[in-house]
Amino acid sequence: GTIADSEIDWSKITAPKESAFRDCKNLTSVDNPTFTNGFLSDLFRGCSNLTHLEVSTTMLNPQYGNSTMRACSKVKEITLHFLNPNLRGTGVFAGTYFFCDDTILETVILHVPNNSGFRLSSSNLFYSTPALRNLVLKFDKGVVNYYGGGWGLPHWGGIYSNPTESTIYVPQALISDYQTATNWSNLYAAGVTFA
Repeated sequence: GTIADSEIDWSKITAPKESAFRDCKNLTSVDNPTFTNGFLSDLFRGCSNLTHLEVSTTMLNPQYGNSTMRACSKVKEITLHFLNPNLRGTGVFAGTYFFCDDTILETVILHVPNNSGFRLSSSNLFYSTPALRNLVLKFDKGVVNYYGGGWGLPHWGGIYSNPTESTIYVPQALISDYQTATNWSNLYAAGVTFA
């Protein structure tokens, strides 16, 4: 829990284990390391002084843990890059409480080069993120399958509680498709802007 930025060479960290950086209070920036094993449980949980968090994975079927970025309470923007061009989501991107308990998180950016088979779920993914207003979907192929499950809109944090102030950014050519797509249309009907 005492490791600091100056002690980390991100180029040498390729497959961190669960809880590898949990409660590292001296960690302030994660500058886009590339992991081969996805985003495991509690990886950056409780890193309460992080202000920059950007991570990539090259894994074909990335692993998603629970509470991976939970309580990173000073991060306003989080970016995840899924770099494998043959990406196939065998499961749902829905690590429980993945981005949870970050009261100032405003923007989440997801970049996926091939979203065939990739699904996004609302099951507590953004739970307790009251400042969340922007979701940027940099998906290169078609509309992302959003699985609403039994959790529904409340689990979209600030996007749900302030829908008319929130925006989901998608490829321009697909805006109308998102507005009418299953489950996404519920967010649109609630007042969320698709841009």
